[in-house]
Amino acid sequence: MVNMLCTYCHSELKAHRSLIANYEATAYIENDKLYVESIDRRGRLSFRDKIHINYCPMCGRKIG
Repeated sequence: MVNMLCTYCHSELKAHRSLIANYEATAYIENDKLYVESIDRRGRLSFRDKIHINYCPMCGRKIG
């Protein structure tokens, strides 16, 4: 069995790797939080929120 590490949640591999990234929104995992950010038409941060998560949404690994 190959032990593969998730690049979204494993602390040694992640470097703000985005789950979603486009012109208007970004979502990423940091520690046990899922962050969502939105940019307005002028390129300024218009919205940022975070939510506590127990499992990585990409691989299902328990976080924390």
